[in-house]
Amino acid sequence: MGEGKALDNATFTRTTLLGGCVAHAIDPAAARSMFCSAALFLGSAVGETCRPGHGNLSASPGKTALTSSDTPSLALFTVKMIQLKTLLNCIDNSGAAVVECVNVLKKKRPATVGDRIVVVVQKQRNFGPESTNNSGIANKVRRGDIRHAVVVRAKKEMQRPDGTIVKFDDNACVLVNKSGDPIGTRMNGVVATELRGKQWSKILSLAPMHV
Repeated sequence: MGEGKALDNATFTRTTLLGGCVAHAIDPAAARSMFCSAALFLGSAVGETCRPGHGNLSASPGKTALTSSDTPSLALFTVKMIQLKTLLNCIDNSGAAVVECVNVLKKKRPATVGDRIVVVVQKQRNFGPESTNNSGIANKVRRGDIRHAVVVRAKKEMQRPDGTIVKFDDNACVLVNKSGDPIGTRMNGVVATELRGKQWSKILSLAPMHV
């Protein structure tokens, strides 16, 4: 399920989970290092984390990678933030397939897992003629509709209290009504556990798995 490796003074653990979620488990001592703190401040995930006391943090102007004098070059992943014009996959059976973010509610920063956003339906899901049970739900959402949604997966890396950094392969959401209840009755794919801390237990109850 996972693999770990050590390079010189660096340590790295990678775990691939169901649904495209990749977790980077950082050593507790390494999480307190200056390098890790600086990288997280820049909003990037570190593939290899230096242990404290090894190497001097340095970043050349105009470059997107941070290096240290006695460790290998550390490439930083591109951050995928959810903001205006961001496209998200809709993973419920509300009838929407792809939506576009037009506003992040109650926040002036990009949205992350658990945040409520306003979206426009860009692509409608085609359930097919055999899916008669979903026809009533699919008719609730049409292309061009403006709806509220909750982010359930994000490409942007998230750090948990235990030091684990989690990211997903795509940005995904589920549609909700004005009272915050999910419009759909079923979800396809994994969602992030952070939804529980933001009072979205109803969404978690519909998801087949959360990590």
